Amino acid sequence: MGSQIPNGNDRSRTYWTPTMERYFVDLMLEHMQKGNRVGHTFNKQAWNDMLAVFNAKFGSQYDKDVLKSRYTNLWKQFNDIKSMLGQVGFSWDDVRNMVVADDYVWDAYIKAHPDARPYKIKSVQNFSDLCLIYGYTTADGRYSRSSHDVDIDDEVTGVISGDGVGTPTPSTTERLRTEWTLAMDQFFTELLLRQQEKGNKLDSNINSYTKEAWTEMLNSFNEKFGPHHTKRVLRHRYKKLFKYYTDITVLLKQDGFSWDSQQQKVVANDDVWDAYIKAHPQSRSYRAKSMPNYQDLESIFGSAIVDKSQFNNNLDEDIVTKAGA
Repeated sequence: MGSQIPNGNDRSRTYWTPTMERYFVDLMLEHMQKGNRVGHTFNKQAWNDMLAVFNAKFGSQYDKDVLKSRYTNLWKQFNDIKSMLGQVGFSWDDVRNMVVADDYVWDAYIKAHPDARPYKIKSVQNFSDLCLIYGYTTADGRYSRSSHDVDIDDEVTGVISGDGVGTPTPSTTERLRTEWTLAMDQFFTELLLRQQEKGNKLDSNINSYTKEAWTEMLNSFNEKFGPHHTKRVLRHRYKKLFKYYTDITVLLKQDGFSWDSQQQKVVANDDVWDAYIKAHPQSRSYRAKSMPNYQDLESIFGSAIVDKSQFNNNLDEDIVTKAGA
């Protein structure tokens, strides 16, 4: 497919098909999982490995500059879209995989930012994965998070949804600024387990905690990690952990999937993953995602089958009525 362009040095003539781009994105995610990300880019060995595998896949003879040029291009797409989603009136359409807004919003934005015009009709199929790859790379090229981060998609959620309307509400801003590290996740999980042992967990169908439990957990969390967090931040993370737990539990019930206790992640043969992701694209991130606290989450959320929508509705209602208390 890529061999139609014999001269790999001529980047301007490289025709990137959706299949080629998807494969390149998968390679980058794989090397991120391996810890081969250095600063704002990948290490030399990672680029060599990605190039060799990419050329073998597509029968091409590209050089590293072709992949690096695409890497820069994808980074620009990510930044462009993220900037738009931070503006009032813009939101992300999960079905069409593109930024959407009313015509008058587009017209005003394009007048100020002419380069954004293509995004009015442009579909960006891999945006959620670009958030994983570029989400914490700052504008000056530095990488702002450690390799031990386990929650990149908290920012993805805030960027993509914009709380449904593309408007950066306070709750969205909080999520965008909350940098969840492995240590924070582990501590929060321990707090949840401790409150559960105290009998402060509510009805199992709601899978939440008492008002006093949330207050106590917030005080302990802020004492350890700083006073700027709120109940809403913890509750949002609680919902995310529930999502991770249920998604992984569903995966482990499928033929061919199992839990690797050393890597702390779901594992399966490539053909099993490929087939499942084709049917369930939203599960792609779990192919590389490590969840060291999964067994603790099982103790928190239990083995009962829970209606996710009911869980989210109940917790959202709980947030509205109690978060400000």
